Amino acid sequence: MGEKFRNRETQQSKNITYQTHGESTNKLHPAFCLRYLENSKYGFPKGNKDRQVIIMGDIYQMCQKPWQEIVMTPRNKGGKELIAQNAILRTPRMSISPDERYLSFYIGGDKGRMVGCRRDKVFYVFWFDFDFDLYDHG
Repeated sequence: MGEKFRNRETQQSKNITYQTHGESTNKLHPAFCLRYLENSKYGFPKGNKDRQVIIMGDIYQMCQKPWQEIVMTPRNKGGKELIAQNAILRTPRMSISPDERYLSFYIGGDKGRMVGCRRDKVFYVFWFDFDFDLYDHG
């Protein structure tokens, strides 16, 4: 088992960095980690059932597809947007490397964004942006 983790490689795919164990994780379905969400207006929307349903519904839908399908989805149809770290004036609660970029996904159609980073098949959610003021959306 230890051998499996010693031979890790870092690969680039569509400008998304991810770790592999000798094969691409793009064929795998994503897992989501909410452990590093801020306890702020960008965290899980406590007391707002509509936003909670949007978040959980979209996470459920994303879990039904492999990463390769998710990253190929157009940005305005729930696909990804890559964001430089300096575009967001907040620091995530998880350490990330200086060259890593954030991924942002539309949630609820165009009602908000889910922002975090991907490692292997796991998407670590750092922020939910329903007011579109976490970064400049251009």
